[in-house]
Amino acid sequence: MRRIAIRGWDEFYTGAVAEEIVSELQRIGLDIGLDDLLEHEGFETKPLKLNMDSPEIFEILLILRAYLRCI
Repeated sequence: MRRIAIRGWDEFYTGAVAEEIVSELQRIGLDIGLDDLLEHEGFETKPLKLNMDSPEIFEILLILRAYLRCI
């Protein structure tokens, strides 16, 4: 996420992040290549609003924060 934030979406579709994603998905048996990411068309949407009083949402955010610290 940090690399994408710094380098932009191209990093996700064509850069080292794309190569890592494809490599990991191929490792677990998916038939995917870099061309599949290049052909994907993303679009911007309005952010989802969440009620932060939910313990489940809070736990997910803690897991995400821990993950982001590892990369």
